[in-house]
Amino acid sequence: MRDLFLERDLPPQDFNITLTVPAYGVRMLQVTRATSNWLPNTGTANASIVANASGADPGNGAWKVADGRLLFECGSEGWDGPDTPPPFWITFDFGADVAIDGFALWTDGDGVHDVAAFQLLTAPSGTGPWTPVRASPFAAAPGTRNLQLFEGFNATARHWMWNITATGGNQPWVNEVQWRRQQSHL
Repeated sequence: MRDLFLERDLPPQDFNITLTVPAYGVRMLQVTRATSNWLPNTGTANASIVANASGADPGNGAWKVADGRLLFECGSEGWDGPDTPPPFWITFDFGADVAIDGFALWTDGDGVHDVAAFQLLTAPSGTGPWTPVRASPFAAAPGTRNLQLFEGFNATARHWMWNITATGGNQPWVNEVQWRRQQSHL
């Protein structure tokens, strides 16, 4: 039997699980989503928190890192960064100032296309000037498809940049990223 929750199946969220055993002996399991401090990823090509990027291969636009799908396939799923030397970057516009204290990353896991190091930066406008957040740069783990969670920082801004400074050797293949709002700002 397959486990109900696997790291790759769902974005990092909180769930309430209730097991009820009525008098007649039938067990009922109810799973509901609790209030989450993770910003929802519901992006489309026409409406996304992704504002701009250093580029993408056809069919794998940068907006796909925030579409809520933990998939990667060349030409259709996830972000396939440009076939150029680093850095590779994506800017995000949250529409208003958001206090962020966590960043989640899922990569393809093949090692050579995985993120190895990156910075998170903020700016007063979508064009900068960009300032690294405390604890940046971050070291990622190439060769894993599992959730990678980066913490130890907090910053408030409307405009954010994810600046990939190193990969396993080739352009990045990224399934999804997600931003965590600070608990006190829910």
